[in-house]
Parts: sequence; C-alpha cells; structure tokens
Amino acid sequence: MTVPPSTCGSGRDGAPLRIGNASGFYGDRFAAFAEMLTGGPLDVLTGDYLAELTVLILGRDRMKDPARGYAETSLRQLEEGLALARERGVVLVTNAGGLNPAGLADAVRELSARVGVPARVAHVEGDDLLRRGPGPGSGSGGGSRGLGLANLLTDDSARRERVVAQWARLVEGGLSD
Repeated sequence: MTVPPSTCGSGRDGAPLRIGNASGFYGDRFAAFAEMLTGGPLDVLTGDYLAELTVLILGRDRMKDPARGYAETSLRQLEEGLALARERGVVLVTNAGGLNPAGLADAVRELSARVGVPARVAHVEGDDLLRRGPGPGSGSGGGSRGLGLANLLTDDSARRERVVAQWARLVEGGLSD
C-alpha cells in the first residue's frame, strides 16, 4: 500500500520524520534505548511495553502496591538516556505507564528533577476498565471489579475476583504538542 505524501508525517521543516522503537515488551533488550539514541539521526523514539504477559505482570504488581502497575525498567532506561534524548531533540513516546500512567508520569518528573534534565511529561488515562463500574451495554457484573463484559466474564463473582487487568485502547487521530 502506498501512502500519499500529504498524509505522511513530517519532521522539522518538512523533512521526513525519523521514528525508532526501543522495545516490544516489558523486559525487552535494555540496551536498545541507548542504541537507538546513538545509532543515527532520530526525531521520535517510541517504546512499546504492553504485550499481554506484561499486562498480567503489571496487574499483579499493582495488586501488591497500587502505586505500581507501570514498566519500571523504562525509568532505568530514561535515567541513562534522558540527557542524550534532550540534547539531540528526540521526543520520547511510550506506553510504559501500563495500568498506572499517572504513576509513571510522576516518577518520570521526579527522575527528571533528580538528574537535572528538564522534561515535559504527559500521560493518557481512560483505558483501565477494571476500576470502572458497569456502563451501558456492559453485561453482567461490574462494580469495583471492572466492566461486566458478558462475553468475557460470567456472573460468577469468584471468577471476577481473579481478573488481574482489564483494559482497552482506542486511538483516534494522533499525538500533538
């Protein structure tokens, strides 16, 4: 499939937008973050941490401590690479916030202050269905254990209590400043 040039992203001054990715799941190669930052010209570096197994791990982490639920290795990668990303003007975009995007955003702000590298930090919320009550068309169940998706969960409250994470992602449009 060919994408018309008018719909392609462009970088500064209409130049091509150079995007790299440093991960495909929580626990992927730690060095990939630094390698992408030093491997050549780059405008945006992404990190995808949310494979299905990762969501289970993050859900269990959050059950132990509600302040957790994000990919903690992303903080170690940032600690080593934030200054270089800023120096090179690379924008960082990640879903490492997992089940606690606000928690990771706060941790990144703290890290930024601690290492002395200013950073604009934003996060997106709304995809954690486990903490939502029942909504229209949600089927049976719900309450504090998420949406009662009838095709996924039964009316068996014991089964609902074993659900560790329930989220959805729907993206419309794109990210902008």
